[in-house]
Amino acid sequence: MTMTVFDFENREVKIELPDKPIKAISVTVLSGDETGTVIFDDGTTVDFDASYWRVCDFFDGSYTVIGEQVSDWLAFRPSDGRTAAYLRQERFS
Repeated sequence: MTMTVFDFENREVKIELPDKPIKAISVTVLSGDETGTVIFDDGTTVDFDASYWRVCDFFDGSYTVIGEQVSDWLAFRPSDGRTAAYLRQERFS
């Protein structure tokens, strides 16, 4: 399974995930980049970070996606030109 996260310039970063049920996604937005951990039903985790070269870590907030929100979060795509990480944070926190 592939998950898409966004950096501060709305560039998509593809994260490869095992094909198994997701229990939760813990998201931290740092300087407009999505970072965090995917937690699977079996207790295993995969960390992700949309940035390859962030200079400073400005903490913009964090939230956890659980239950039915997981599929909505995974399907989210930005549409109005605003920073995707902030839009998704507003919608799911």
